[in-house]
Order: sequence, then C-alpha cells, then structure tokens
Amino acid sequence: MVLDREYFEYIPGKKDPYHVERPNDHFLQGKEYLTQIVIASECNSLVAARCGASYTAMMLTDKFEHTYFFNLGRYGVISLD
Repeated sequence: MVLDREYFEYIPGKKDPYHVERPNDHFLQGKEYLTQIVIASECNSLVAARCGASYTAMMLTDKFEHTYFFNLGRYGVISLD
C-alpha cells in the first residue's frame, strides 16, 4: 500500500528540493498519516519498522497473518563508538 503524495519537489538546476505547501498542510499531513494507519490495519500482512504507527495498526486489528519488522536500531540513540 502506498498513497501517492509529494512532500518535496525537485527542480533541475536548484540545489535543494523544496517542501510542497498547500492550504492547511499540517492538518492534511496528519489526516493522511492516520488514513495510512487505518488502511494498513485492514491488510492481512504487515511489513514495517518498529514505530508508533506500526503498533497502532496492530492495535486496530488482530488478524495479521504475517508480520515482519525491520530492525534498523533505535531512533535518537547516538553511538559513542
């Protein structure tokens, strides 16, 4: 499941992409995020990172036949190696 939404636009010749703004953008981004979680909870399998959205999708249903979580470490933890 992928909801097609452009958050950044790249223009050739410009150094950095810029954020695509639209009226009421912060509200709409939150609404789209919650919509994606609800749609994911309607699926029969879940492949995701371990994050709040994944746990929320799992709380909304008890019917996932298969789950796989990417384990890429912890967010916000700085390694002092």
